[in-house]
Amino acid sequence: MADDIAPPVVPPAAHATPARPPVSDDEGWKAKLKEYRDEAQAYRLQAEAEKAAAAKAAEEARTALLAETDAKIAAAKLDADNRLIGAELKAAALRAGLEDPDLLKLMDRSALTIGDDGEVVGIDEAVKAFKTAKPYAFRDPKSTTTTTKPPATATKTEFKDLSAEQKAAQLRTLGVPV
Repeated sequence: MADDIAPPVVPPAAHATPARPPVSDDEGWKAKLKEYRDEAQAYRLQAEAEKAAAAKAAEEARTALLAETDAKIAAAKLDADNRLIGAELKAAALRAGLEDPDLLKLMDRSALTIGDDGEVVGIDEAVKAFKTAKPYAFRDPKSTTTTTKPPATATKTEFKDLSAEQKAAQLRTLGVPV
């Protein structure tokens, strides 16, 4: 009967690991563990240094971008201010009787500024100073007519009756080459 009894079946372990031979201190396992820990620490320090370098580079890029943006804003503001001063100066000079707007280039704009309210400060003084310095460039502001008369030209029917010399003279006064 002893032959009829089967040995008990032992189920295999689900996560059984192969048996390791015992490690002795003589094999240097403590030294290996220290070596691995030191290597991991070195990798952590390297990652932290790279992270700090990346953060520093990002901050420098942000600072450079802010400086560039501030410079562009300042340039745009200066351009807008100069345009506003030019337009206000032209309007004031024409109201004062300036004959030729091209003469605005001769005016001193150094004292003109833009106030907190957005108005040009010192414009009347600049126009008065220019008018004093160059009175011939201004006409009487009360006069609405110009001093030059348009050239006298013949009408269509009168032109037909003119001689060849008179026709040529009329055409020359109109700027037509004869």
